[in-house]
Amino acid sequence: MPAGDGRVAFIDTRDPGEPAARILEDPRGHVGRAYPLTGPRALTFEEVAELLTEELGRPVRYDPATIPGYLRHLRARGLPRVQMLVQTVLHAGLRRGDAEKVDPTLAESPGRPPGSMRAYPSDHRALWAKESPPGGGRRVSPATEERGRREIAMRCQWLP
Repeated sequence: MPAGDGRVAFIDTRDPGEPAARILEDPRGHVGRAYPLTGPRALTFEEVAELLTEELGRPVRYDPATIPGYLRHLRARGLPRVQMLVQTVLHAGLRRGDAEKVDPTLAESPGRPPGSMRAYPSDHRALWAKESPPGGGRRVSPATEERGRREIAMRCQWLP
């Protein structure tokens, strides 16, 4: 992906659950408010690859792509044009630093502290296994993948 040396304040997928549940239990004080949720530290994709190499005990590399190269890669995978454009714009934004700001909102909210990028691969080791998922084969069926592509295309019809 064309993220270059851009940093991202990656968030553990488990972290937003507790604050979201508290808001849903009593939404009155949260009407019209937005809460930026980030991880505790912004990392480059190169740093993430190094961390994964350490945690998983096997080499993981990040090879930054050029924007034209990334578009060629997505086209070769058969992605719809609109999905190619959305993904490229989002990843190019990472290169510009669009996701590097670490916000204290999550760290200051009651509950457990935000998870670290180092803990994530350790806690989810099975997801990073080289073997196929249980039962072999793909993690997502071709029909499910196609439905997802159609849904993305439908939601993004307004894009050129």
